[in-house]
Amino acid sequence: MQHYYVRSMALPDLQRQLDHACEIEGVPYELTGISAGQIHAPYLSSVSQVSCRVSASRGMHAVLDTIGARPVREGWNLGGHELKSDDELRFRQRIDDLWVADPLQTYLDLLQSGGRAKELAQHVRAEKLDV
Repeated sequence: MQHYYVRSMALPDLQRQLDHACEIEGVPYELTGISAGQIHAPYLSSVSQVSCRVSASRGMHAVLDTIGARPVREGWNLGGHELKSDDELRFRQRIDDLWVADPLQTYLDLLQSGGRAKELAQHVRAEKLDV
């Protein structure tokens, strides 16, 4: 995952800006990790980073330029993972005008993350996966 900083803005605004830029540039994407978990089954009181998967074949750099994202090593608020194929986005869902990884993928992403993400994973599992 590549880390970027987008000039200070609230995370919902960053998510909407990302969606708008991807739509303009014709780049498929999906929110993942904690970003997606909070949309599927809100649990955490605050989130400071947006994570997404973006089609590499369609011009992620154009999207990053559109939203003014710059690469950083620390202090990131946008994490992007470039995908080799658009097929990896076939199960994404449109929720609240955002493309979001499906609940199962979100659960698996959260399990691989550290910190409070594992608690959110269990919450997503209970609320969305009926397990």
